[in-house]
Amino acid sequence: MIDVKLKSSGGSGKEAKVTSYGQLVTAPLDFSTTYNATAGTANTPVNLIVPKSGKVFIINTIMLYANQSVSNTADATVVLYEATSSTTATESKSILSTAMVRSNRVVLNNVNILVSEGVWVNLKTDDDDVYGTIIGYYVNI
Repeated sequence: MIDVKLKSSGGSGKEAKVTSYGQLVTAPLDFSTTYNATAGTANTPVNLIVPKSGKVFIINTIMLYANQSVSNTADATVVLYEATSSTTATESKSILSTAMVRSNRVVLNNVNILVSEGVWVNLKTDDDDVYGTIIGYYVNI
């Protein structure tokens, strides 16, 4: 085995990395796209990400906003999760579960979450209205 290091020219000295999947990474693997949905009815899931054949999805950023319609007497429970269909409220894997008060925001940047192959990413809440945004991209398996 030969140990090789790739460094940028021009004096910055930055090195490229290789992921556990054998990917040479010097920057994000692709350009991100924004996906939005509004959980406007309590206990009714909405879909943000759909599966694509031969690809998995990488989440870079998660943004949630609970607007003025959220109860002022109790927190809204908000769950972002992997699911077996775009309309199921059954979580096959939780990505994020949090309580949110009225007019609250949650922003998670640079999270680098790998969504399982062949699943949808849905959002649900036990209150209304919660706006969800996911920023990320698909990569080949």
